[in-house]
Amino acid sequence: MPPGGAAHSARLPGLIRRGCPPRRIPGSPPPRPTPTPAMPRLPLFSLLALLAVLPACGGDGRTAGDGPDVTDLEVQVPEWSGTVGLEIGRSEGPDSYLLGQISGIEVDAEGRVYVADGQAHEIRVFSPQGEFLHAAGRSGAGPGELSRPCCLALDPEGDLWVRDTGNGRYNQYRPEPGALAFTGQRGMAHGDPNYGARTTFGPDGLLVDVGNRADQATSQRQIIRHHTDAAGAVVREEAIPTPGTEELGVFTVERVTPEERSTFYFYPPFGPSHLVAHGPGGGWAEALGSAYEVRWYGPDGGARPTIRVPGAQGAPVGEAERAAAEERTRQQLEGAGVNPSEARFRTPDRKPPLVGLHLDAEGRLWVQRSVTGGEDSRAEVFGTDGRLVARASWPAGISFVNGVLRGDHAWGTSRNADGAPVVVRIDWADR
Repeated sequence: MPPGGAAHSARLPGLIRRGCPPRRIPGSPPPRPTPTPAMPRLPLFSLLALLAVLPACGGDGRTAGDGPDVTDLEVQVPEWSGTVGLEIGRSEGPDSYLLGQISGIEVDAEGRVYVADGQAHEIRVFSPQGEFLHAAGRSGAGPGELSRPCCLALDPEGDLWVRDTGNGRYNQYRPEPGALAFTGQRGMAHGDPNYGARTTFGPDGLLVDVGNRADQATSQRQIIRHHTDAAGAVVREEAIPTPGTEELGVFTVERVTPEERSTFYFYPPFGPSHLVAHGPGGGWAEALGSAYEVRWYGPDGGARPTIRVPGAQGAPVGEAERAAAEERTRQQLEGAGVNPSEARFRTPDRKPPLVGLHLDAEGRLWVQRSVTGGEDSRAEVFGTDGRLVARASWPAGISFVNGVLRGDHAWGTSRNADGAPVVVRIDWADR
């Protein structure tokens, strides 16, 4: 039974950044303190959700940050198996079903599905059965218009907020019968509109606007969570330090011409990513994918138990994956004028143990493990006391980075047999 938040990775495999430091670009997932739908009619799931939340209220006398020094993954817990229950998007047909770039998903209490299309610069609304209802926004910078929208969130009153990336602001829409009515906008609190991260609201109703900036003392890039009020003023901030290029195994090459000086950044195949999840209600978690050690914080900023599994190994790299990665790396290096033999990295035998973090609407943390190409995705699910409450698996090729995990469903993105982007609903059941 799972559900709700999403994570982002600070590393895009094989990406070359030119003329600037490595940019942390999270998926961006979307966020939402939306009215939580009725819990699924599955007694075991409901009980687990309740048990996951109770410790956060101090019911067992634990304080923030308490928890086992080493997380026990050997305990007997429910196994959740996810199957595809609905797919939205087509390869051909009416434009309303042709999705270009799915950059955000949100689901309201009535089951309506909101999809941000960053390529079409609009928000599309679908029924719980996947039927197109209506759309909002169009390309532009005027009131209610959008440029590369992403990261959808429903606020405590049920209004839909859209991160209007290209215009450096957030747009607010009120769901009405047959339409999304534009009701206002708010400027971003930072100078990095291209940084796509999930939008969330804290328990105090403040919008959490995530961006990054350089620390003035160290010049190290930091992810900053700005808690902003209705006027857009920053009430408080939280800083998340980001790993340096050495920790990510980045190989850099400088090229100087009379016109410019450029730096190329090469990420090693299957190297570690900086993983960050921003959850509904304001909590967040982060880890470096090379180690199973996840730092987790509640909506009030207080530390929750660190999830730590020393010695955890990643999945083996498949032969087809290895061949494709090495060919891609060779092309990228040669394209920058670098002899592949000079690169300081090689394709490893194993992937990093962690590839994703997600926070769901029930307050649980999902730690996604690496798998060999073609295998089902899998994750361990932890309650707020840091203890394992379930294991989950779902079909390969479905990402929750821009999705929603809530109740007995999860919404994510994938591609159909023709390669067209689609929104996928996963239905959970005990295995």
